[in-house]
Amino acid sequence: MEPYCPGRSHLSRPATQNIPLIYVEPEGFQSNCYILNRGDLAFVIDPGVEAERIIRILDEHRINKISIILTHSHADHWAGAPELIKKTGCKIYMGSAAKDVCYRSEVNLAGMSGLEFPEVRGWLPDGETLSEGGMDLKIIFTPGHTSCGISLETEEGLFTGDSVFARGCGRTDLPTGDHKTLMSSIREKILVYPPSTKLFPGHGPFTSVEAEKNLYV
Repeated sequence: MEPYCPGRSHLSRPATQNIPLIYVEPEGFQSNCYILNRGDLAFVIDPGVEAERIIRILDEHRINKISIILTHSHADHWAGAPELIKKTGCKIYMGSAAKDVCYRSEVNLAGMSGLEFPEVRGWLPDGETLSEGGMDLKIIFTPGHTSCGISLETEEGLFTGDSVFARGCGRTDLPTGDHKTLMSSIREKILVYPPSTKLFPGHGPFTSVEAEKNLYV
């Protein structure tokens, strides 16, 4: 499925359950933001871009109820969340491992944005499926870039946060990062999916299990 990219010629095309994937082009932090929607409901994954841009897209697609999911605690993936919460009253979900670390400034890197980390309303354990409006997101615990990182399994593919990029992986030199743990997450949690599985990373272009697998054999 080719994601819809605002400002480009791509069209939003339905997946098997008619769930369009909207890709919000990066700015500032150069972090990818994704919107999965069905009808007037949507999951917003890693809103690191300006909230006003996301709100314009939501209005364009007549989406009036959203939930935010963060793949990890770094500010470049949540900087737009406080304003989205203010404007829409939405809830934020994170993996349950984030509960003990996400409010620590040295972990959430709030200084990058000048914002306070938003209140998380739902903690999701490894293997749990979050379902809303006929959309299912399965939580896959993929620590390494941070101790609280998750990936999200959907019908469209796997949203990997900063675990896997196209021809690369996330850095591990920031607080709670660990290279050995990240390599284990990539090999044992992500690259075990079928080769055709699309990977939607937190930065850079989309890729697939097949394209990345040889790097980690």
